[in-house]
Amino acid sequence: MMQNLLSLSLEAKYALNWETLVLVVSFSPPPVRRKLRLEGILEKIPNWFSSMESLTNLRLGFSHLSENQALVLQLLHNLKILTLWHAYGAKQLGKEFCRIGGFPKLEDLTIASFDLQG
Repeated sequence: MMQNLLSLSLEAKYALNWETLVLVVSFSPPPVRRKLRLEGILEKIPNWFSSMESLTNLRLGFSHLSENQALVLQLLHNLKILTLWHAYGAKQLGKEFCRIGGFPKLEDLTIASFDLQG
């Protein structure tokens, strides 16, 4: 149950070798979590992301998110720290990454990517 768990870190075996992080459909972290770290390819953003109202720190590593999937992240209203470590598949960052009103409390954004072009 882990209802009071504040921080959760999940890593796919061999995440650095681009393995898929498989999250079973029934999996959902406790509602009070403040910090979440997912390492590995996400086929899609899990449905429970939208319910993470207490989340303040999110790190996604090697997730290979498409631009459309990344739009969900800006709806995390209490997010203060976002780290996308080789997790975002776009070649450029534009206004579509953050729409008006998105990421209202974001203080720290780190994006490391082989794909981004200057």
